[in-house]
Amino acid sequence: MTWKSQSSQSCAARAPFCADHLAHRAGFTLIELLTVIGVIGVLLALLIPAVQQARESARQAECKNHLRQISLALALHAETFASFPSSGWGWKWPPYPDRGSGDRQPGSWVFSILPCMEGTAIASVDIPNEQRLTTVLPLFYCPSRRAAELYPCTNLEVSAPWLPLMAKSDYAASAGDHNDPNAAGPAHPFVQPSLLAEGDSEAWWQDHGAQRSATGLIFQRSSVRMADVLDGASQTYLLGEKYLNAAEYTSGAGLGDLESVYHGDNDDTSRVTFLADGSPRQDTPGLDNRSLFGSAHAAGCNFAMADGSVRVVSYRIDPEVHRSAGNRADGLMTNLSSAH
Repeated sequence: MTWKSQSSQSCAARAPFCADHLAHRAGFTLIELLTVIGVIGVLLALLIPAVQQARESARQAECKNHLRQISLALALHAETFASFPSSGWGWKWPPYPDRGSGDRQPGSWVFSILPCMEGTAIASVDIPNEQRLTTVLPLFYCPSRRAAELYPCTNLEVSAPWLPLMAKSDYAASAGDHNDPNAAGPAHPFVQPSLLAEGDSEAWWQDHGAQRSATGLIFQRSSVRMADVLDGASQTYLLGEKYLNAAEYTSGAGLGDLESVYHGDNDDTSRVTFLADGSPRQDTPGLDNRSLFGSAHAAGCNFAMADGSVRVVSYRIDPEVHRSAGNRADGLMTNLSSAH
């Protein structure tokens, strides 16, 4: 027998052993499998927060862009009509398209700027309020908070038409540094007329104690001009994100979220920087507050300034600095760039 044939027979004899050995080595032991699973788990634990953070950064950037576009529409209104729009008469009142955008308009400031943001069709006298109140404005929703959809109107006392679902807003104008976002000024009560004739009468408003002395840019029956912003347009709030109870985003039951984006002066679309309320707050489940600015973002609350710039204001901002930014002419010239 030659060496070659002996070698072949030897390999043939060892074939079962070689096959078993290779088959055994081709698998994973339980320890190896658990190690791989553990490594994958660690990688996922590291990756998921990074992905979530990237998504939130994108949402906050989109939110800032919403505020920028709204502020541009407000600036165009101020340029076209010589003042920022009024926030209307009160929460009972839907818009009246034939009454302009000044103090004769019962509806909200949002309605008044529709022609300045390609919403002329919605503002038309040919559109019934039933259709208008259910027209969603995507620019007025923060993507970190809720989808741009209709949500319940839980105030049954609004003037006709009352509808179970209406368009909402996640943004509010800066009414000033007094204690009531609905009232037209410090130490004055919030009142609203029941009839158009009452609302058109300056005597009616004076008789009921509503005097237009608020310190912000947009409030009940206001007509603030850009020239009235004496403390610097880059350091004065125009509008920002409004605080909401995080447990009531979709229910319509949270304070300051009861009516539509189109209804007149109220805390749904106006907020204040009253010193006793403190700084803006991050949305908190179970906590209601109809006066505060705030947001769903962890990094801070987005604000558009009177010059159209948009910035993130920390929840840790000094309350006095925050208050001053809501007052257009207190003479303090607050530098928000250094406020943290």
